[in-house]
Amino acid sequence: MISRAGETVMTAFRNTRQRMAGEREAKAQPAIEIFDATGSTWRDRAFTAGALRTMNFKAIEYVVPGIIPEGLTILAGKPKIGKSWLALDLALAVAGDRFVLGELKPAQGDVLYAALEDNQRRLWKRTRKIMDTAQAVWPERLTLATQWRRIDGGGIEDIKDWASRATNPRLVMRRIALDYDRLAKLAEVQLIREAIDRNT
Repeated sequence: MISRAGETVMTAFRNTRQRMAGEREAKAQPAIEIFDATGSTWRDRAFTAGALRTMNFKAIEYVVPGIIPEGLTILAGKPKIGKSWLALDLALAVAGDRFVLGELKPAQGDVLYAALEDNQRRLWKRTRKIMDTAQAVWPERLTLATQWRRIDGGGIEDIKDWASRATNPRLVMRRIALDYDRLAKLAEVQLIREAIDRNT
C-alpha cells in the first residue's frame, strides 16, 4: 500500500514527465514565423549598425529651447507645486511673443490650452497676474477651454479641427482630470501619442 505522501510524489513525478514530453514535442515542431498586425516580422523592423550610421534625421524642433521638444511631453508633479501656473505661462508666452522660465523665448504660434480643472474666473485672475498689468495685450492666438471631450470620445477630432483652423498651430496642452483612474490616464496618454505619431 502506498502512503498518501507516496501518492503525492508519484503524481508529481507523472506530471513532470508529461510536461517534459510536451516540451520535447513542442521543440520538434517546425519554427513558426510570428507576424504582427501589419504582416511584418522582426526582420522588417531591425537594422544593422552600419545602416544606422548612414541614416539622416531632421533636426528636433523645440517649443521651449532645450526643454520641451516636438511630440508628447508630460508635465507631472505633486499637487499645488505650480503645474497649472507653468502651463498657462507657457501658453501665453508661445501665443503672445513673451519669455518663459526666465529668459527663454519659445517658438511662436497658435496655442490650445484645455484647462479642465479651471474655470473662466480662475483663468482670468491668473492670466492678469502673469501679464503683470491690465493694459497688456492678451494674445488672440491662445484658445482656452475649460471643457473638452475625452480623447477616446471625440477629443482628438476636436484638436484636429482646431489645428486645421489655426494659422500656425504650435502647442496643444490638455490637463487630464483628476477623477480619471491610473489606467484611464495611461490609456488617454497612449491615444494622444498615437495621434501625434500619425500626424507628424
